[in-house]
Amino acid sequence: MREKIKNATILEKTVKSDKAQMLKQVQHDMGWFRHSFGALAPDKNLSPFTSHFSRRAASRIIRVVAGVTSRSTSRVGFAIAHTAPYRKFGFTLAEVLITLGIIGIVAAMTMPSLIHKYQEKVRIQQYKKAISLISQAVASQYAANGVYFECYYGSGYDTLSQCSEMFNDIPKYLKVAKYCENNAFSNGCIPDYDGMDTMLKDSDNNMSDEDIQDFVHKNCVGYEKNQIKNSNPALVLSDGTIIVSYLPNWGLKFFLLDINGKKGPNKWGYDMFTAQLTRSKGGLSLGPAGCMAPAKGGLTNTQMYEKAFYGK
Repeated sequence: MREKIKNATILEKTVKSDKAQMLKQVQHDMGWFRHSFGALAPDKNLSPFTSHFSRRAASRIIRVVAGVTSRSTSRVGFAIAHTAPYRKFGFTLAEVLITLGIIGIVAAMTMPSLIHKYQEKVRIQQYKKAISLISQAVASQYAANGVYFECYYGSGYDTLSQCSEMFNDIPKYLKVAKYCENNAFSNGCIPDYDGMDTMLKDSDNNMSDEDIQDFVHKNCVGYEKNQIKNSNPALVLSDGTIIVSYLPNWGLKFFLLDINGKKGPNKWGYDMFTAQLTRSKGGLSLGPAGCMAPAKGGLTNTQMYEKAFYGK
């Protein structure tokens, strides 16, 4: 009998000791969870971090910890698995719909501007590349022949005498995919471009058809719509760039430059510009020309050139 009482006493002490140690471990673990994951229980009566921590709360947590320990669940697994019943996070359907609506409005307001800026940046790089390639070809042509073809602007230098020869020779120094001596549109070298006459008709309502025709014939006859389509020679480079001479015998002295070919938008001031060769004491240089009415929102020749080469 005494032995049974003794064993019972030892067992009771052991249980009390185990409970005390388990409670200490729980309190220790709760402190770890507090620093790592925040408060485990929002109810202050069940929280081990306040003075209101009750025996019932301790008993509940002990059972949870004991169950987790028996399944060899890690501390992190315990925190993830057992914090959910106490604190649930989420959004209502109305909140989600309102948020999506706001995002849609902001996107609708900002996306067109971002797309326009991106497209303009791409066109600036294409323009710079095209001008640089043609300039290099002219320099190579000079290096090969030892002289410049007589085909350029410039004070005391203005001449057309060798423009046809220059235009026929330049494909040696450019990667030309197709050459159209005339009828560039029907022969597939160019898309259906607007000319100066059609551009002015669309952009300036104060000018009559007679005024437009008179202006174009006096100043930019080479870029009249029918002239571009049917008479002017054109080169299509391997990257799609299109060069259209101002008139059949003008070569690269003055030409239309489509920086991305048939891809579009095929609009003046966007991917269509004019350029000219100018001679000075330092040699030949390629730069912006006249006879160009940019479409709405487009850039002038000078604006595009300055953006490409000077970052303005």
